[in-house]
Amino acid sequence: MQHRDRTQFLEWMRERNILQKDLAEVLGLSLGAVNQKLQGNTGFTEKDFIKLFNHYGLSADFVMGITAKPFVF
Repeated sequence: MQHRDRTQFLEWMRERNILQKDLAEVLGLSLGAVNQKLQGNTGFTEKDFIKLFNHYGLSADFVMGITAKPFVF
């Protein structure tokens, strides 16, 4: 699954002091795997989106860069 610009997601993380290691813990992935996803070299999976929603309430569209609205509700 290809994703668009992750700038807004990265800015959202920065504003909340969420580090890549924090995201790695939430997603159950290595730091390297998360770095690859954030750089756009690999895509987030459906499982990743579910974990991000369950932990942070984030919409998949926001993480993918499709919308500027981070939350579904």
